[in-house]
Amino acid sequence: MSIITFSCSDESVNLEPLSIANSKRSINSVSNSGDYNVAVTVSSDGTEWTYTITRAVTKAKSLSHFIIDLNNCGQDSATFADIISATVNGNPANMSPSEGSGTGCDTQEITTNFIKFDVQEATSWVIILKYNRGYEISTTATSWLKAGTSCHQAVIYAPGCPKGDVFEELSTL
Repeated sequence: MSIITFSCSDESVNLEPLSIANSKRSINSVSNSGDYNVAVTVSSDGTEWTYTITRAVTKAKSLSHFIIDLNNCGQDSATFADIISATVNGNPANMSPSEGSGTGCDTQEITTNFIKFDVQEATSWVIILKYNRGYEISTTATSWLKAGTSCHQAVIYAPGCPKGDVFEELSTL
């Protein structure tokens, strides 16, 4: 378990990459859950979250979707509406608060508060999310990586509860 603290500086926090738990090796259009690493960097104010997904295995399938569970703080959880901008590999993100059709990830079994990114063919993906307020780090958030015909669930770092200073500022208005 990591203990993470923030200071008042403008420096971001780099969190250790999470390797998606291994399963059996697969062939054809089936991916292996151990084929990808996810690293997260969070700005000190908790408003900007950068997810860097890399192939841990050279021959790993390209991702088609990356899904993050945002339901990590009950009613105070981040939502799709709280995102003010998002990019994937420097381009505007194609994202949705719905699984849509065909991912096979069954996210609704766990949550209805998530964000799905459609990603293009690449060897790595950098997803940058900017929220309208800062969030603490949830170390137990769920994500899904869709590659080929497989969808792998994993625990990642994601927005947790809003940072306290946002509420303190609002109460003084």
